[in-house]
Amino acid sequence: MQSRSSPPGEQPQGLAFDSAGNLFVANYGADTIVKTTPQGSSSVFASGLDAPFARAFDSAGNLYSANYGTSSIVKFAPDGTPTTFATGQTYTPGLAFDASGNLYAADNSPSVISEFTPGGSRSVFSTAITHPAGIAFGLASVPEPSSLVALSTGLDVTAAGSCWRRRRRKGRGGPARS
Repeated sequence: MQSRSSPPGEQPQGLAFDSAGNLFVANYGADTIVKTTPQGSSSVFASGLDAPFARAFDSAGNLYSANYGTSSIVKFAPDGTPTTFATGQTYTPGLAFDASGNLYAADNSPSVISEFTPGGSRSVFSTAITHPAGIAFGLASVPEPSSLVALSTGLDVTAAGSCWRRRRRKGRGGPARS
């Protein structure tokens, strides 16, 4: 395991690995995305962003980055070429792809999870999660492993329409009760 401390002014956010094992980290403070190879070599993959936050890769190897400062999601081709994929997201701390190639974006304020088709068409997937903070697919610890899981600042985790709350003692969770 390697560790790296951040110099003053850096604010690492949104980790994502590509299929080759390269780590991509958003530097919120420096408006860059840094790529680190499995051998530990680091370089700036993208610069000139405005408060990059969440990251996710599609099956074709394109990197998607949610940028808080521009309220947008930028798509980077494997060679680093950027294009704007979507606009209108306010604060997006979570991105995830499903098996069909649809992108889900957790927008913390106004508490919306949007679904984007591969072509960029947006629809509202859920408004039932209070301030979604991160999302993922296929977690084995959730009863339905193919379901979307969203971390939240309201109820801790929501999966397949059911609310799950992490308990503070002994790390056990279960269905939330009203």
